[in-house]
Amino acid sequence: MLSVSFSDHNNGAAAGLDAALLKTTDGGNSWSDYLTGSFFDYLNVPFLGVQSINESTITCVGYTGTILRTTNGGADWQSQQSGVNIPLGAVQFLDELNGYCVGDLGLILHTTNGGSSWLTQYNPTNLPLYALKFIDLQNGIAVGGSGIILQTSNGGVDWTPRSSGTSISLLGIDWS
Repeated sequence: MLSVSFSDHNNGAAAGLDAALLKTTDGGNSWSDYLTGSFFDYLNVPFLGVQSINESTITCVGYTGTILRTTNGGADWQSQQSGVNIPLGAVQFLDELNGYCVGDLGLILHTTNGGSSWLTQYNPTNLPLYALKFIDLQNGIAVGGSGIILQTSNGGVDWTPRSSGTSISLLGIDWS
């Protein structure tokens, strides 16, 4: 698994290679496959990021600009149009409507309607971005290749590069 997200102590999702998307309802003691049925037979793309917003709403992202979302606990999944054909590495929703995802070539996407449409935000770098974290609708950080750190204080309208002091790729963020 490449990404794990819990919406509470019991409900979580994990995403990974070969279109793996798993769920737990008992705090991770047992896991089952979300993806069953013909919709996923052709998909077979790695999922790189997942976020469990609540026990019903989960969004995952992956290669070729793939974005999938369920609002009924995984009974049905909808493919969302990212508008890109490059890997998306991470996704974060602040609530059921407002979300962001990042990917290769410095891509930052933003939605205000639960992913019905995604808009590209300007980013001053073309380095791949692997993780992002917003603490509210205005303040966020994205990290990625060659030690890049980008910060926004206006909801992603502007992203400012910050020095990490390293050229090693940054893969995650813990911002409490």
